[in-house]
Amino acid sequence: MMSDDGPVGFGRQLARIFFGEVMMHILEEECKAMDELTKKNYAVMTDENVGRMIEITMIELDRAEMLFPVFPADPVHAAAIIAEEAGELVRACNQVTYENGTYEQVQKELVQTAAMCLRMMKNFSNLRTSPSEMK
Repeated sequence: MMSDDGPVGFGRQLARIFFGEVMMHILEEECKAMDELTKKNYAVMTDENVGRMIEITMIELDRAEMLFPVFPADPVHAAAIIAEEAGELVRACNQVTYENGTYEQVQKELVQTAAMCLRMMKNFSNLRTSPSEMK
């Protein structure tokens, strides 16, 4: 577990009060996973790397569900969340190509986009549509 010394530690203590121990553990695991992601090159997709990327994506999904427990009940807004994450991925790719961005940021955006795709699939049976009043 991360240290609770100093101003950053005080922030973690406040977060534990606000989020609770279980949420803090998941948030800390997500931070560790993202740190690993930035240090390891996943360009070569071995079975082990694919498995770890799935684990990291599931940690991100858990984190997102804790921070934003309500997910849209209609497919348009649910897909818009994925589109927003995919837009951030495109921006990161543009930055790595043209603006000295990092592949680490691209990988982070990939994980976040994948997590939101999984979240929509996970909530698929709860998605509802209502007839348009404009027909």
